[in-house]
Amino acid sequence: MQSGKTRGDVLVTITERLTRQHIMRHVSGRNSQAVTPAIIRFFKGIKNAKSITVDHGREFAKYDEIEEQLGIPMYFAHPYSPEERGSNEVLNRYVRRFIPKERKIETISQKELDQINHWINARPMKTLNWQSPRKVFQKHAVFG
Repeated sequence: MQSGKTRGDVLVTITERLTRQHIMRHVSGRNSQAVTPAIIRFFKGIKNAKSITVDHGREFAKYDEIEEQLGIPMYFAHPYSPEERGSNEVLNRYVRRFIPKERKIETISQKELDQINHWINARPMKTLNWQSPRKVFQKHAVFG
């Protein structure tokens, strides 16, 4: 997730599909040199990850390095097909309630990111039988 089309920082947003847990990481830079290590660090702490699906952004150009280090296959959604990453797109829409596109990512504090994550992950969801993503995530103990 980025602000506008200019240079700057990005938010890498990850949605764990089973529990709909949403996680955001602030990354300095919009290129694969910045994003690849952030993805690798995050997924090293997750057990039983079966795959990663991303869009066609240039920040995922080093997908082969991610696959090699994690042993997890990466898939690319078709261009202009956000429905192929539907859960993530819906949750990114919630993030935009707090962080409009015109706001620079650099101005967002870690405390604010934590508060947004807390709000998103504490909401009961119909798809989770009216439980919160956080509660379902903790029940399944996805992190190892």
